[in-house]
Parts: sequence; C-alpha cells; structure tokens
Amino acid sequence: MRIRSHLIILVLGATLPVLAFCAVVTVVFWRQQRLAFEQRFLERVRALSVALDAELDGDISTLKALTQSYYLVSPDLKGFYDQAMRVRAEKPTWATVALVDPSGRQLVNLGVPFGAPLPAIPVDTAAIATVMKSGRPAVSRLTKGAISGQYGTPVLVPVKHDGFVRYILIAVIQQSSWLKFLSRYPITRDAMITLLDQDGIVIARTLNNDQWVGGRPATALYENSRKTSEGAYRGASLEGQRFYSAHSRSKLSDWTVATEVPQESVEQVLWRLAMTLAAGAGATAILAIALVIVFGRRIARPISALERSARALESGENVETVFATGVTEVDEVNVAFRESAARLKARESALRDSEERFRTLANTAPVMIWISGPDKLYTWFNKRWLDFVGRTMEQEIGNGWAENVHPNDLEERLDIYHREFDARLSFTMWYRMRRHDGEYRWVLDNGIPLFGSGGTFAGYVGTCIDVTMHKQAEESLREADRRKDEFLANVSHEIRSPMTSILGYADILLSNLKNYGDIECVRTIKQSGNYLLELINDILDLSRIEAGQLSLKKEPVSLPTLLNEVQSIMSVRAQEKRLPLMLRYDGAIPQTIESDRTRLRQMIINLVSNGIKFTERGSVQIVARFLADESMLQIEVADTGIGISRAMQDQLFQPFTQADTSATRKYGGSGLGLAIAKRLAGMMGGSISFTSKEDDGSTFRISIPVGPVQAVVTKPMTIEPPATVHVPDLRLNCRVLVAEDRPEIRYLLRHFLEEAGGKVIAVADGKAAIEAIQQAEQSDQPMDIVIMDMHMPALDGYETTRRLRAGGFTMPIIALTAAAMTWDRDKCLAAGCDGYLKKPIDYRALIELVDRYTNGSAEPVTETERSAQLAPASKRASSKILLVDDSELAAKSTCQLLQMAGHEVQIASTGQSALTIARDFKPDVVLLDIKLPDLDGYEVLRELKMMDGLGNTRFIALTGYAEHEIEKDSRGDKFDLVLRKPVDVTYLEGLISSRLTMPARK
Repeated sequence: MRIRSHLIILVLGATLPVLAFCAVVTVVFWRQQRLAFEQRFLERVRALSVALDAELDGDISTLKALTQSYYLVSPDLKGFYDQAMRVRAEKPTWATVALVDPSGRQLVNLGVPFGAPLPAIPVDTAAIATVMKSGRPAVSRLTKGAISGQYGTPVLVPVKHDGFVRYILIAVIQQSSWLKFLSRYPITRDAMITLLDQDGIVIARTLNNDQWVGGRPATALYENSRKTSEGAYRGASLEGQRFYSAHSRSKLSDWTVATEVPQESVEQVLWRLAMTLAAGAGATAILAIALVIVFGRRIARPISALERSARALESGENVETVFATGVTEVDEVNVAFRESAARLKARESALRDSEERFRTLANTAPVMIWISGPDKLYTWFNKRWLDFVGRTMEQEIGNGWAENVHPNDLEERLDIYHREFDARLSFTMWYRMRRHDGEYRWVLDNGIPLFGSGGTFAGYVGTCIDVTMHKQAEESLREADRRKDEFLANVSHEIRSPMTSILGYADILLSNLKNYGDIECVRTIKQSGNYLLELINDILDLSRIEAGQLSLKKEPVSLPTLLNEVQSIMSVRAQEKRLPLMLRYDGAIPQTIESDRTRLRQMIINLVSNGIKFTERGSVQIVARFLADESMLQIEVADTGIGISRAMQDQLFQPFTQADTSATRKYGGSGLGLAIAKRLAGMMGGSISFTSKEDDGSTFRISIPVGPVQAVVTKPMTIEPPATVHVPDLRLNCRVLVAEDRPEIRYLLRHFLEEAGGKVIAVADGKAAIEAIQQAEQSDQPMDIVIMDMHMPALDGYETTRRLRAGGFTMPIIALTAAAMTWDRDKCLAAGCDGYLKKPIDYRALIELVDRYTNGSAEPVTETERSAQLAPASKRASSKILLVDDSELAAKSTCQLLQMAGHEVQIASTGQSALTIARDFKPDVVLLDIKLPDLDGYEVLRELKMMDGLGNTRFIALTGYAEHEIEKDSRGDKFDLVLRKPVDVTYLEGLISSRLTMPARK
C-alpha cells in the first residue's frame, strides 16, 4: 500500500478513539484532581504538625536549660523562683511555671508570689508519674488553670541530678497562644484549622474557638483522628456544613492538627478544570485530524527521493545532486547523506596514513613494542623487538614470543598477563628474555588495555625496556646496605663493650670516693658515656628507618598512662632546671588507642627533651588533643625557650641539624632526635609540624591517625584520681601526714586517704614535715603515721626521716620512692622508715598498709633489723653468677660491682671456658655475651640448658648489637632477658636480687 492509503486509514481510525479518550480523560481528571486536593490538604497539615513539634521543642529546650539552674542543685528555691520569673518574662505564651518534687508536692508556682499559698498543681498526677518513670519530657492534655480559670497546655521536663529525677519542671502554655499559632499557618482562604490534644479534645479552633474549646470536634474528625495518625476524608463540621477534612498527629506531643475545607469550594474549582480540559481535548483532536490530512500528502512525494539517496550512500556511490522537495527536513537529510559519504572516504584515507605513521614511529622507537588481540594472542611486534630477539614476525606472533622468556620466569609472566588481561587492567612485570646472542637480559614489561571508540575491548599494547643495568645497580645497593648494617652492628658492639668498662668503673669509683671534686669528675665521665650511648642509639634508629628495617608493632595503648609516664620521666630533667612540666588535655582524648607504644613514647620524649634543653626560663607544656571527625590524635609540646630562626626552620628535620652551631656547643645533642621523630610519625601515617619564633619559644605538634575509639577521658590522670582505682572498704581513724613535693601526687594521696576516713595534713618538703609534726604534738593532736616521699628537693625524705627519729618521733613512717631496686628499699629502712611503697602508687595497698600500721597489726621494724640494712653487702643473701664476656675490662668492672652487692661471681672469657666453669659452679644466673671469640652465644646457651643442675638458672643475654639484631635472634625458647651494653648494674642487681621481676622462661 502507498503512503496515501495509510494516511486515510489513520484519519478514520483516529477520530472515534480520540473522542472516547477525551471523555475518559475528563472523568479520570475529575477524580485525580479531587484526590490531589485531599492529598494537598494532608501535606499541609503534616507541615503544620511539624511546625507544632518545632514550637513545642522550643518550649522544652527552654525548660531543659532552666533545669540546669545552679539554684536547683543548691537547692535555693527563692533564687530559682527569681530566675524562672526572668525566663517567663521572655516567654509571653507561658501562663505559669511550677516546680514539683517526685511525690507530686508543689514547691514553686510563678502564678503566686514566692512564699504565698500554692494553688493546685496545673497538671494531673498521672502525667507526673509518667515523666518520673520515663525520665523524658512530656506534653500533657488540655487543662483549666486553678487561679485564672483559663485553659492551658502543660509541658513537663524532668530535672535530673546524678542520673536520678529530682524534680519535675512544668510550664503551662496559654490556650490563646495556640489559636495565634494556627492563625499563622492558613491553609486556604475559607479553610478551618483545629488543634486536638491526646484525648481528642479541642485545644484551639480558628472558627468559633470560644464555643468549642475544651469539647469534642465533629464526629468524623474525632473518630478518624482516634483510629489513624493521619488521613483525608469527607464529613460534616460542628456547624453542620459538608467539608473535606484532613488530619495529622504530632510525633512529639501526640496532639492532632486537622483542617476542614467546604466541599462546595473544592468541587467548584474541579468543575471548571474538568470542563476546560474536555473542551481543549476535543479541539486538539479535531485539529490533529485536519493536520494529518493536509500534511500527509506533502510528505508522500519526497519519500521516494530520500530512498534513492539512502541506497546510493549504502552502495558507496555518489549521492544524486541536491533537489528541492518542498520539505526542508528531507532536503537537509539528502545533503547530509552526500556530505557523510565524502567524509567517510576522507576518513578511510586518513586512517591508512595514520597506520603507516604508527608503524614508522613504532619501528624507530628506542623500546620494544608489542600488540595483542582480544583473544590474548600477540599480533604484532616492532622492529626493535625483532632485532633484539633475532627472530621474524612470523616466529613471534601468536605465542611464539614465549620461547624467548627464561624458563624460570615464564610461568609467573604468563600468570600475570592472563590475570590482568581477564580483569582488563594495566600491568608491570620484570622477567628475563633471551637476546639474539643467547644472553638473558632483564626487561621491564608494561602493558595497557586497548579500547575502541565505542568502548569495545581490542586487546593490549605494551613496551619492554632492557633494565639489566638497573637490576645490577639495585643488587649493588642491597649489598652496600647489608654491609652498612653489618658495620653499624659491629661498631655498636665494639663501642658498647668498652663503655661497659667505663661506666662500670665509674660506678665503682662513685661508691668509694669521698672528695666532692673527685665525685664530680667521675659523674662527668658517666654523663659523657651515657650521652655517647644515646648518640649511638639515635644513629642506629635513623639508619634502620632509612633502610626500611624498622617495623612498628601496633597494640592497645593506654594513652593517659603513656602521657603520665612521659611527664613523670621528664619531670626529673625539668626540675633540674627549675622548670614546670605540665600536662593538659584539650578536650576529651581516647582512653585506649592502637599504636606502637615504644615509638610513640620515643617521639614525645624527644620533643619534651628538646623543650627542656632549650628553655632556661618559663615552662614546658604537653597538650593532648583528639580530633574526632578525622580520628586524629595530636600531641603538642610547647616551650618558652630560645625558639628557632626563620633561616634554620627549613632544615630543622635534617639529621645532625640544630638551630645553629652555637646551640650545639651550648646545649649539646646530636641533632638526630627531630629527624627520627619525623620519620617515625610518617611511618605511623602521620606528621610532625611546628611553629616557632626566635627568642619566643616553639610548639611542636605530632599528628597521627588512631582509628575508631570508644571510651574517652577528659582530664590528665595526674590531676584527677583514676576512675579504675578502687579503694578497699577499710575505714581509717587516724591522723596522717603526707610529705610529697609533686602537687598532683599530693592531691591523690590526700583524696584516697580522706575518702577512707583519714584526717590528712599535706606538705611539700621535709622541713615543712618536721614543723607540722612538732605543731601537731604541741596542740596535743599528734600524727599517727607519716607518708614520706624519699626524693624531695632541698631536704629529702632520707634526711627528714633521720631527723624525726633523732628527735624522738616513734610513729610509723612509710617511704614512697620511684626506685624499685633492693638497695633503695634497704636505704629507706635504714634511714628509719617502717614500710615501703614504690611509685606509681597502688592506692589499695596504701590504705591497707596505713590500716595495718595504725591498728597495730603490722610488726614494727626493730633496731636489729634496721641495722641489718646497713650491714656490708657480703653478709646479705647472694646469688651465684657466671659472667661470660670476652671484654676483660667490661667483665672486671661488672664483676666488681656485683661482688660489692654481695653476689658470688665467676668470669669466663670464652664459650668453652664458660661451659667448663658451669659444670662445677652451678650458677643461679648466667650473664652471657652474645658475641664470643670461639662459640656463638646462642650455642653456649643451648649447651648450658642441657646441663644437669641448671634447670632453675636464669639466662640473661648481654649484647652490643642494634635492637633489630637482638629481636631477630632472641625469639622463642631462648634467653629469659636480653640487655644491651652497657648494662645499668643497679638495674641488673635489682633483677637478680628479686627474681620475680624477671620474665619467666617459656
């Protein structure tokens, strides 16, 4: 059939359906518009319900703010009455405010003067009971005031203290304010709005408000509002008029907002819209039929011409000359066909030229190039590739290229290629490929996927570069790093061994010298030796970091404990320069974080050490801050020292760098601390930044991510008693004198002793302690016990105790000290103390110890026992120690110090001699140098452990190697403890004398 026949059928078939469709559309439109009106009213009352919630929430928020009044905590009802009156003056919608206790007894009512008889409670007791039980604010039903006789709506808010509801605060909102509220939100010009309480009683109504307030609404509205939280329906109003109604229930108050619009107003609008739509649809149908008839004939003629042009384009022939059809669009399509044909021919020619240029470029490129198809088979190689392997294109295409790959690398190379090919991902790989002369060369192969213009996958293209020289250079660098590590390890060992002798003999001299000048000389030697050791440790740490050999050990870390520990350690240095070292939390910080405890502590100590070193006056402060949005921990160390000049700030974090050479001469230091700290922060995923001004101090900031956290703390542990400390249920009945120079520890001691019932007097030094005891005895209120810090400035605890005993003071004295060695305990008892506690203080043990001494259950220290503490070391209980060290000087100094402590020591300089001596000597402790001239220290350890009679012997490794070498070799069932040289003999003797402090062998 021709196009004209189709147009005639189209006209006949379209006439009747169009008219029927117009009729159906008119009916459907009527119904849809009516539903749309109902939905629109429903959406508006929803919005009004939200506005109601916001209005009530504002009143609740004001009441909540009032519950925080200081006068409610005091309690000062008069002060609260005055404060509430001021708040009420700012809330004109409030009729009154009342305060009731949990029993429902009214305490305050702003409706009457303070102190006047109180009217009835403006709310029913059931609402008060509900708030008491839930502990949450509530909005009550409509009530009538006892004084004014006016309707109002009570809002109840609980007043909580210590987690319990102490009062109920009630604000009665005037009924008239709700009528004003409804008037602010008109729905339509003739719409009526009603506000109902929880029981469906009218609170306010925009029509005849005074007549219907306090009563029930229209029946349809009342029943529907009780059944559903929202809805739209038709019904009659209280005045008998037919209405479209919609209601929505408030989520906050459970009140209901409803609107009622006269049906005649809505349906009049619907009729006008329906008639307009029907008329428009009929006119449109008639016009469409006419246009089909008119334009159908004009379209039919040019179709044949357009068909001829399309066939010519498909066959590649020239499109016939442009002709006029009378239809502009058809003429434009004809011209477009002809131009497209010309462009296609030009594009084919350009594509052939581009392909030729690509082949020329690829064949002259200095790299090897390959191309593979979507089937993973290689389809092309450039001339550079073919010359490199000495093969032809026919030999290489497909999978022929694989014959050139080294057999040991082929499987891995194919796995990578196929895996990335299937995922359509780029790849980079290293493998060996045979050159034309038979030599295998390392190549770097980079492949990327190819996609066509429509996103169709077309295969891969890749380049290969001969990187044999690069590989050889990498191997040389690795060998150089290995030799450097060996060199540093040997240097560390060779320096630590003689330093053991130097520091050991310095300790021996200090225990024997009497002349003050000689003692200061030896102390200088020891300080210089310790500085040299710190320098060695810093150099080794920096070397390990730069070589990538330092690994972090993430573990749960108690952040407050770590900060407290740093403050405690560094306070000694700060006190030497008479500088306060303060710790402060800027907001809440995590209780526990995941981090490397040792390295985080090292960074903070480095910064605090620098702050103390470069500060002569003022203070040093540690500030901890947690950025919850970024889950970032920030530790700031701020000082008031010499600052850093702008010229030196750029190179501050470079190794061996200080602000200037004069600073190095004046303050000392290697300049490695900041370099190490910055690199450690980077390894943790964080950073270190600083701000500084010359002669005006510096602030360094560590920022590290810590991941999600749960519990937080808000104050430093040294200021507030730890929440985890539980004091035993003992009641003290005694007078306690606390002598402690640290204010935060003094506060904690007072807190726990007074909490247990003790009467505490706290002083800051020994002189004040003596004066306090004398004053107490003169006032006939003597002290029952003394808690004495042994390391106070000026007059320390030892001398204070001796003076008290010499003056006739016989009450118990308990020593507090940060030292944990046996010698220190003996020294305390010898000075006249009865008991001993080490820091950090176990407050449970403190209370129990005070209780034992004050109720007479503790045995007093006799003079015989006290004299025994002053006995020569040789008369005390000793251990049998085998010291194995090839350094004669280091062995002799360590041996002499241990013998001075009362131990029996034998020395062996080789592994074989150690085995020979151990068979007869049967040592309790073996101190074994890892590096011996004949046997490796671990071989000697294995032989010793197999000997009879050494089952309970403890084995301690002595080594001068770097830390990572120790960790590498000492894991598993080996040494009980590993110590780096030079060993602190005081610490070592404490371990030996008190076996409990040594880790048990596995």
